[in-house]
Amino acid sequence: MAGKPKPMSQIKQLLQLHQQGKSKKEIARILGISRNTVKSYLRKIEEYLWMRLFGGKSDK
Repeated sequence: MAGKPKPMSQIKQLLQLHQQGKSKKEIARILGISRNTVKSYLRKIEEYLWMRLFGGKSDK
């Protein structure tokens, strides 16, 4: 079962930590969420950016 969506402030913090080079495990520990949640949000953000930049689905 899926959990509740995360607040935008937490997603922004996730992105900032990722840009700082933190691992998914570190990000999850800092934010108090699972590694799978971190992985899922990063994948969704990547897909969104891919669509905005190239107008199609990524191959990942």
